[in-house]
Amino acid sequence: HRLLGAMEPQVRAFRAGLGVFFKEEILSNLRTCCSVAEIQLLLCGAAAIDVDDWKGSTVYDPPEYERSSTVTWLWKAVREMTPEERAQLLF
Repeated sequence: HRLLGAMEPQVRAFRAGLGVFFKEEILSNLRTCCSVAEIQLLLCGAAAIDVDDWKGSTVYDPPEYERSSTVTWLWKAVREMTPEERAQLLF
């Protein structure tokens, strides 16, 4: 109880900060459907970016671009990047 009570001001400040960006309805839904770890993932993103997942989720327009030499080069370059460089490219 003492530990939770000591953290209460920080938790209130965190919730108030989220309230600046999200409506109460969304925050309420998050509290009921998501774990703390899932909310952290939503807010902060994954620590490591899965290049295979990223590549598999990419939509090409037109679809033939997927097989182009430029796109092949891009994914090769992305695989050679550090995690920090991948995050900068993605975000």
